[in-house]
Amino acid sequence: MDSIRVLVFLADLGNDPTEIAVPWSILVANNITVDFATETGLESHCDPRMINGAVGAVMGASASAKALYNDLTTKPSWKHPLSWSSPAFSLGGYAGVLLPGGHDKPMRQYLESKSLQVHLASFFPLTKKGSQNPKVMAAICHGVLALARAKGAEGKSVLWEATTTTLPVHMERFAYFSTAAVLGDYYRTYPAYTADEVKSLLSSPSQYKSGGILNVSPFTVEDATHYYVSARFPGDAQAFGNAFVALLKEA
Repeated sequence: MDSIRVLVFLADLGNDPTEIAVPWSILVANNITVDFATETGLESHCDPRMINGAVGAVMGASASAKALYNDLTTKPSWKHPLSWSSPAFSLGGYAGVLLPGGHDKPMRQYLESKSLQVHLASFFPLTKKGSQNPKVMAAICHGVLALARAKGAEGKSVLWEATTTTLPVHMERFAYFSTAAVLGDYYRTYPAYTADEVKSLLSSPSQYKSGGILNVSPFTVEDATHYYVSARFPGDAQAFGNAFVALLKEA
């Protein structure tokens, strides 16, 4: 396992700290090397509202997740990320890719990056089960949207035939309506709900799995034909990280 490397893509600002730090801690506990990449190699900073103030206290990272995030941000790999827009950048040496989420507007840099989409479109086909030396893809929350927007050679999403979850409409709607009076549209990354756009990029809406409206227990979805695991929100981060490690070992 000590030769396995994973790359985590990040926005310059706005990723959810739990969705980064919890999977990272599980990966490194399993002797997996984790590198990070931002668009131009700038150090990333998570959404400050998820670790500070009243919003952070009620809807943000737990104390344990904050501690993991604070530890992570001291690491050289975090402080000196790769640049995914660099001509020299390559995913060739990585066994897996992780796409964390985040909902505030700065996340659009990551969610709309054409150069990132090119990298993801080249990587995802390598996760096909039965292929030689398959890779592994993991995406949580809005990270699934970044992946779904990557298009293959036929112009369809790389997730066109995959089974996936992402942030469900009922969760995104609750977060927005319960905070809108104070935070405005902070919890609405786009006018369209994340799950609605992801479903529109799949061959059939039935490929999307919400986990159920009343289910807040840890929930992940693994595709049957690819080494691909997805999850909905920070509450799934522990199970998501464990599933990612299991797929890396299996592949």
